Amino acid sequence: MNVNEMNGYKAWLTYAPIKNIAYKERLLKIVSVIECRAKTEVIQTAIQEWSKAILSMTGKEVAVYDSTEEPCVRIRITDERVTETEGYKIQFQDTTKQGLCITSKTDKGVLYAIFHLIRLIQMELPLETIDIDEAPKNDLRMINQWDDMDGSVERGYAGQSIFIKIMILFEITNE
Repeated sequence: MNVNEMNGYKAWLTYAPIKNIAYKERLLKIVSVIECRAKTEVIQTAIQEWSKAILSMTGKEVAVYDSTEEPCVRIRITDERVTETEGYKIQFQDTTKQGLCITSKTDKGVLYAIFHLIRLIQMELPLETIDIDEAPKNDLRMINQWDDMDGSVERGYAGQSIFIKIMILFEITNE
């Protein structure tokens, strides 16, 4: 992807093609197949994002199965002691069912894990050494904007609040 194609719209979700051929070949042995029995809306969103990322980065479509014996990314929702509610584990398994295993108590944890794994792939980190156990520090996560109602920004480094500009424009257009 060249600079002219980057408009910032996709932000960090710009899945640039992997140029390192050796890394891409190792990657494709695992990431182009997903094994997942859970069928929630959040899980489907995670699988769609994974599929979009892998297709964009490698040029290969992702196959999704309820069960498979081939190397793949396995998604597991479990009540076992994994992590906190929306936490997750990502581990490489070098057994007869080789691949990566994403384990979480919730489908939201799986979604967070998918984005974490995509980020690692974008950085071209080796998947064979992955052993991640993550959990959110806060139950409620949100953006912390430091914008004041007068348009100033307490901890801003790029000028006046964009929200005040948007609010003023909204008021003008609705008169």
